[in-house]
Amino acid sequence: MGFLWAATADDAAGFVVLQSAGDDAYNTSVAWSLLLRQAKSEGLTPLQALRSWVGRTAHPKAGSVSAVQEEAATLEDLERRGATL
Repeated sequence: MGFLWAATADDAAGFVVLQSAGDDAYNTSVAWSLLLRQAKSEGLTPLQALRSWVGRTAHPKAGSVSAVQEEAATLEDLERRGATL
């Protein structure tokens, strides 16, 4: 569906939609945005939230967070990757 991401240097986070995944990916993006907002209201940084979701049962609309983590140099790099997959 896409890539859930969190910046290591600040409070930024989001979901990059895979263009090939279609409308379902956009629905997934909305679900992750809501979950990130909830985590922030609970006092978690985006990176803490992502790490806390690893290994949890899949959310019915958002899915799950893989234990495999990758780094991208920039958000633009991640967005380019999402556009080509």
